[in-house]
Amino acid sequence: FKDYVGEVAHCVGASMKPTLEGENEMVFIEKLTLPQNLERNDLIVCISPEDPSKMILKRVLAKVIKLKSISFNL
Repeated sequence: FKDYVGEVAHCVGASMKPTLEGENEMVFIEKLTLPQNLERNDLIVCISPEDPSKMILKRVLAKVIKLKSISFNL
């Protein structure tokens, strides 16, 4: 279950306010959603680049969009 579906984790800190109101929140980490289904303001769990033994919680700030090329004659 933990490897494929999800797990419960303890989130410490106030950086996810207002999504998570308290400084000691329990969160369910769901592992079924594919990365291409993420939306702005979703929360994601990543391996910490500073300490690979720890997981960190981050908020999605933007999505990459493809723009059609436009040409201008000046």
